[in-house]
Formats: sequence, C-alpha cells, structure tokens
Amino acid sequence: RSLVVSEPVLPHCTEFKANIHYVAAKIEDLANTIVYYVEHDEERRRIVDKAYELMMDGLKFEKSLRKMFAAARQHVTGGASEA
Repeated sequence: RSLVVSEPVLPHCTEFKANIHYVAAKIEDLANTIVYYVEHDEERRRIVDKAYELMMDGLKFEKSLRKMFAAARQHVTGGASEA
C-alpha cells in the first residue's frame, strides 16, 4: 500500500481517478506534492485506502472480463441492446 504520485495521465483506465486513487501533479510540482503527502498522513492514507479497495474489489479479473465482453458486444451490435 503506497501512494502513487504521477504526472497527469491519459484516461486509459477510467476506473483510476486522480486525487481519489492516486495523486496527479504537474512535473514541476511533483517534489512539493510528495512532501505535502508525507506531511499529511490522513489525506495520504485516504487515497491509498481507496486505491487498495479499487485494486482488491473493483478491478477483479472477473469484473474486468465482464466489462471487456460488454464493451465488445456493444461494439459488435452497434450499441443496440440485446433482445
């Protein structure tokens, strides 16, 4: 369980939300952001706990597969719902 501090990233994984599951900071602010969270244990712990919860429950392999197949099904059917 570690805090991730990163430059802003492209939304390739929409489940990961900045400042909820990780901290996003401009490159010139990275060092100060890291120091801030080292000094603010409760805020750091809140983000780390949310990230852990997401990894252990929200991104389980079975859930990920369901989302993948649903997206593929929607793509193939052109967004039409199943009968």
